Amino acid sequence: MEYIIDFNFSNKKENILDLIVRKTRQEVEKELKIDIKKHGLTNKCDYVRNILAKNLDEEKIDYDFIETNQILGNDVVGHSFLVSYLEKNSYIMDLTYMQFFDKDNCKKNNYQQIDGITIKAPLPGYYYITNPNDIDIAKNILENGYIKLDERSAKVYLDSFYLTRRGRRLDIDIKASTYLNAFDSIKRKNKCK
Repeated sequence: MEYIIDFNFSNKKENILDLIVRKTRQEVEKELKIDIKKHGLTNKCDYVRNILAKNLDEEKIDYDFIETNQILGNDVVGHSFLVSYLEKNSYIMDLTYMQFFDKDNCKKNNYQQIDGITIKAPLPGYYYITNPNDIDIAKNILENGYIKLDERSAKVYLDSFYLTRRGRRLDIDIKASTYLNAFDSIKRKNKCK
């Protein structure tokens, strides 16, 4: 797979999340018998997310399963990832985000509109072509497998999926606080279970 962003997996060992990401990547490669960077892990988000969750469980780190459609609705590219909670911080954890950076599927000509309604959109990676100042967010997630959840990371990460919406005429700018409130709502609902 050829990506629109040049990245290498991180080998840093700054915290337990680095070790969990490395362990998860190794397990996935062993189980699937692939080089995950070359493969891109297309359509493997639930599979990888479950292995990641198992590894977080082993370290007694809390997390929530998140689906893009929980926050953005059903007219965006469906994707699953985790938000983990460590030392009073939250982290978006997405080891399969790379699947959305395939060069062939992140082109403007992948947009198709009829009467102003989008019927086909490029992959989420296209967002970073049109918003190059945010590429550090993508690189961080691609290389490390996670990023600290804050207003900017939430907005950039979820806007990349919002760009894939279909069947709408209006472009609505979703505020970062709205995204953070959605994450908090999911966390509260999961605590009640």
